[in-house]
Amino acid sequence: MASSAALAALKKALLPFYMSATILWGTAICLGLFAYRMVLRPFRPGLYIKTGYHYVSNGITLMFLFALQEVGRVRVKVQSECSEAELVAEQSALVMYNHVNDLDWLVMQYFMRGTDKMGCLRGLGKDSLRYVPVVGWICWLGDFIFLKRSMEKDAKRLDSGMAQLKVAKADGADFWLSFFPEGTRLTPKKYEESVAWQTKNGIEPLKHLQYPRVKGFQVLWKGLREDVDAVYAVTLGYPKEMPSFFGLFSGKDPVEVAFLVEKLDDKALRQCGDDDAKLKEFLVADWRTRDEHLEHFATKGTFSAPDRQGLSRSIPHLRSWGTAILCTVHTVLFGCLYLAGWHAALQVTLTSHAALALMAVLML
Repeated sequence: MASSAALAALKKALLPFYMSATILWGTAICLGLFAYRMVLRPFRPGLYIKTGYHYVSNGITLMFLFALQEVGRVRVKVQSECSEAELVAEQSALVMYNHVNDLDWLVMQYFMRGTDKMGCLRGLGKDSLRYVPVVGWICWLGDFIFLKRSMEKDAKRLDSGMAQLKVAKADGADFWLSFFPEGTRLTPKKYEESVAWQTKNGIEPLKHLQYPRVKGFQVLWKGLREDVDAVYAVTLGYPKEMPSFFGLFSGKDPVEVAFLVEKLDDKALRQCGDDDAKLKEFLVADWRTRDEHLEHFATKGTFSAPDRQGLSRSIPHLRSWGTAILCTVHTVLFGCLYLAGWHAALQVTLTSHAALALMAVLML
């Protein structure tokens, strides 16, 4: 017991060095990927995605997920009506998530890594995300679609983003476009506003979700239906009190996040055609089903349908620890050289940081 507490304390103490290392080598590798993008993407967008973006996104994601798993003690359980082989074999897809809190983008990547689709991940995000160091830059380099949350302003961005996905797919790069139809994370205030709007419009309020914003789903489906092979509904559940991002690293109890993965009825969806009313009905029906799943989850601590497969999600342990130790030690050396004013040695350290970043990516 004492040794476990000591190990947890050591992990928390090393966290600032580790995160600094992640940001430093992540910045170096983002600069390299940017140069690679400028040279290759105009001519071979698919090849750029499958080579540069695929490996870099996997490497940087692994570093952040390692911190969540080893320090934040996040554990992910996936229940799926599809086998892992089916998910891996799928080519391009739309993936819809309910938006619970700020951690959703990070914890969903456990699922993406487990299906070997991390390099296929694209998403919709608010415009400010692109300016977040390393994480936002990788999203921009990976052709994420950034929105202003106004359909009038976002129509051109959606059209341009979908066109980019189509061009890359024609060059051999599949995509899993992930988005939150609710448009924003769930908070007590936003939930109350959603309930008030539903009541005002004669709609039975959802118990655990906000009412979905259907316009984005309609535009995406009509624009990409010929390019996707499946549409997935992924429902996120947090059994305990939902932590903040920084709250994960406060040494509290482990956090277990659950996913329920369902493949939506492709035939019924395609029968909706371009009819906005039918597409709205389809999405709202899916949200009602999710609400029932979350009601079961709230009372039982697990999603319904016990016949679904339970799949554990973790990250490669040994290689993650090795990369973490190397990057942390390197960052301490970097700081010491900077404080000592050894500028020549500092330049060497910066160069080797880029080499270390590349090595870490290739270790995956």
